[in-house]
Amino acid sequence: MKNQPTTTPPSQRHRGGKSRRASVARMAAAILVATPVALTPWSAAQNAHAATKDPTVKKSVASVLAARKKPTPRTGAQKPLPALSKAQYLAQKPAWSYKTCSTAARVAADTGNSPYPIECARIRTPLDWQDFSKGSINLNITRLKHSSKARSARPLFVNPGGPGSPAGEFVSAIADSKESLRTTHDIIGVDPRGTGLSSPVECPLPDFTPKDQRDTSKAVRERMWQSYKQWTQACTSKHPKVLPHITTANTVADMDLVRQVLGFKTIDFFGTSGGSWMGAWMAKLYPHSTGRVLTDANAKFTGDWRSSFALMPQGFQRRWDKQALPWIARHNKDFGLGTTANEVRNNYEKIRSEVAKGRVRDLTPASFDATLMQMLYSDESLSSIGATLKQLNVSLRSSKGTVKMPSGQTFEPDDNESLLSTQTVRTAIVCNDTNFDRRRESLEKEYLDAQKKYPLQGSMLSVIAAPCAYWPWAPKKVPTINGSGSVNILMIQGEVDPATPVEGARAAHAAHSATRMITIDNDGNHGAFTSAPDNKCVNNIALAWLQRGIWPRQDVTCKGAPLPMENKIFEVTTP
Repeated sequence: MKNQPTTTPPSQRHRGGKSRRASVARMAAAILVATPVALTPWSAAQNAHAATKDPTVKKSVASVLAARKKPTPRTGAQKPLPALSKAQYLAQKPAWSYKTCSTAARVAADTGNSPYPIECARIRTPLDWQDFSKGSINLNITRLKHSSKARSARPLFVNPGGPGSPAGEFVSAIADSKESLRTTHDIIGVDPRGTGLSSPVECPLPDFTPKDQRDTSKAVRERMWQSYKQWTQACTSKHPKVLPHITTANTVADMDLVRQVLGFKTIDFFGTSGGSWMGAWMAKLYPHSTGRVLTDANAKFTGDWRSSFALMPQGFQRRWDKQALPWIARHNKDFGLGTTANEVRNNYEKIRSEVAKGRVRDLTPASFDATLMQMLYSDESLSSIGATLKQLNVSLRSSKGTVKMPSGQTFEPDDNESLLSTQTVRTAIVCNDTNFDRRRESLEKEYLDAQKKYPLQGSMLSVIAAPCAYWPWAPKKVPTINGSGSVNILMIQGEVDPATPVEGARAAHAAHSATRMITIDNDGNHGAFTSAPDNKCVNNIALAWLQRGIWPRQDVTCKGAPLPMENKIFEVTTP
């Protein structure tokens, strides 16, 4: 399509509550600290709006990546609690309290557009839904009750993705961005088993990360694979009784237990990024108790995890090549990095080469690229990419010695309560859920091919499934997710989403007969439903579905918004 004029003032196109931005900043940092094993599509509060606008969260991840500050596990080996009977599980009476909520959930609730009266409780769930005798684990539930005068409301269960991200702060993020949902729904987040405060399983991070992901030499590859092997063996030895049961099937069974304990006949569900996978499984496995399902920033949930993650290098490279670099070039007066995308790229490469020489304190090429990659999650962060490159460019040119990262581009993690469990659970889900070729030679070929095609982050993003080469347990039998026996799923998908590329969403939509899809032209945010500003086209359809049960008659294409500081859309063509 041609460039489309818009009348929306740039100053009004980017807003959002503190809790959403702060939560994204923390989560983006967690992802990047855990690179390469846990670099995944993550949208716990959607979009990395984060970190650059609000003084409470004006933080980046560069120093974390450079110094590799690795948190220490807060828990020892996670052992099952005593077993209960089915009747005992169903008879549980949650004791609700604000004090039971996680630190992240409380911060998100207290710093939103308005304070949200969240409350939390814990219940027990079977460790293995196929064998209750193996014991039980805890589930942490966060709830924000509806604000209407009606006695009851529909329950909306929400999941931020990962897989393995805790859901507590996502509850307030949803309320912050979609206030009208509070008039029709109780918003409920369940920390997935093994993460957050749901009997967290924590393993230390791997002990090796290449300084430069473009270095794919044999020596680097050998050390990397040895690190994966050591990490996997240590982690699975630490939690041998729990890790085999960290699966999507068990996780959605937990959700259905929470539904029953809370007394709901059916539940609605919103899942974003990896949460789309959970939504598709709930729709298939629990069609009689699952109501309206909405997914955003979709994984290829009709396939396997490896093939879904394999799309990420392409997605980030496209966002970098087709939107970020041209946008910086169009604003050369602000950034001075060139008037064409190629000129900007050349300046980036020059800066990167200086980083490789040790010219930027506490920064490596890998951490430099990963920091830029983190900023690709949201349109609002494009200005941070330009500003960071500009300041480094000026500093390196004006000094012969070492320089610092730009002021304000440092991050000190203030809450690591979920970092290690997210890392561990993500790996367990990927390895336990679906069968795929997990031979080292196959995974390594994908790694090498991706780095050649997608140099920004190809190799780092292509090894998420690498620990599965050493995983001791076979994948579980999984349901066929193709729409048969499933309730309807309304999908939202940005065309240029970097972390969950449109190709995966289109493949899932084509293979699933019970889906409709809203595609947002030229939209590069990771997630649209909770992003700022609201897309009225998306909102109208999605809220009509969640709040009134109106199912769209056909797929819909919505127009995206211009990028920051612009008032027209520049077309990005996707296959």
